[in-house]
Amino acid sequence: HGVDYGHFSKNEKQTSVSEIFNSIPKPIIGFFGAISPWLDFNLIHLISKMRPEWSIVLIGPVDTDISDINQIKNVYFPGRIRYDELPQYAAAFDVAIIPFLINELTVNVNPLKLLEYLACGLPVITTNLPEVRRFKNAVYISEDSGDFVRKIEVALAEDSSEKRKHRRELAQCQSSAATAERFSSYIENRLNNIM
Repeated sequence: HGVDYGHFSKNEKQTSVSEIFNSIPKPIIGFFGAISPWLDFNLIHLISKMRPEWSIVLIGPVDTDISDINQIKNVYFPGRIRYDELPQYAAAFDVAIIPFLINELTVNVNPLKLLEYLACGLPVITTNLPEVRRFKNAVYISEDSGDFVRKIEVALAEDSSEKRKHRRELAQCQSSAATAERFSSYIENRLNNIM
């Protein structure tokens, strides 16, 4: 798949952030997507306890039990956000996370949100999913829960406008248009070799 680069890269130009974020202390450790059973809620709980000064914002529809973390002071659930508003919300993130469990389901996923986060220019911290390893030079891949927290700290310290530009450029190469062009070239080359 490819990322809707034009849509997600526009957060670079956003100047206003939703009122929901006005009262949330920085830094904001953000996630958008389905709040589903494949998220590692123990990891999220650990992050919130180890770094109570961080705000963890999980945007998206909830389709699983979140009672264990729903009452934690520095964990926020704004709910479902319209697709056209996601770049504006992502502009408020200091880092983005992909806190997926590693199991039979997730080892086979190719999370589109990784490319969406990169198109936003965001530093990305993720659990060690096979598909994210292709981007190991651009994302922070954790080995365990403690390492996940350390990688967030490193990402916060290292982030810069140059790194954000590099992430956007990487995502642009993985845009829907670029992906379609690559497939078109493969097909044309194959057809030319047949004839």
